[in-house]
Amino acid sequence: MRAYFICIVLALVCLTSCVKDVDFDQYNDIIVTPVVKSGLMYGKVDYDSIAESKGFTIPDGVVVPPQLVDLLEYRDTIRTEFLYQPDISSRLLQFDLGFYFNNTAPFGTQFNYQFLDENYTVIDSRAYNIPYESEVTDTISYTNSQIENIIKNTHYMAISIKPDVALAVSDFGNFSFKSNGTLYFELHNEK
Repeated sequence: MRAYFICIVLALVCLTSCVKDVDFDQYNDIIVTPVVKSGLMYGKVDYDSIAESKGFTIPDGVVVPPQLVDLLEYRDTIRTEFLYQPDISSRLLQFDLGFYFNNTAPFGTQFNYQFLDENYTVIDSRAYNIPYESEVTDTISYTNSQIENIIKNTHYMAISIKPDVALAVSDFGNFSFKSNGTLYFELHNEK
């Protein structure tokens, strides 16, 4: 009986001592920072196919003059509506934009991207010259004022890809790219 009584007293002491110093309002101080990573754009550009789609073929060994190189340009635009949604943009701490380029063509390639607002006005842009037969990676981080001025106003992302010189090749090869976005958020308890 005495052992039973001692166990009950010890249990009550343990329970009350644990509860005594607990701050039940500490959940207000918790800040969670989830990270979301998502693919944005990817593709593979075959210059022979682009030439054919624009109505001309390039015989082996023929030099493509600079004015025709512009005809080999590939363009695309995607809508990035997830960036300007209030629930997302108001909690965004950092946005990392990552690129991977693989150029198997025997010539350099120009890759340009642009962030555009709702009226297709350029907000931010970057240009890359990818050397022939190479792989290149890059990451750009947007924080603080850049998020406020660029990311929160971005409605579209546009890219353009084209050879960077006049061509005289028999095999065009291709150019592939991938881009991804890593978004860092701050979530907090709203009172």
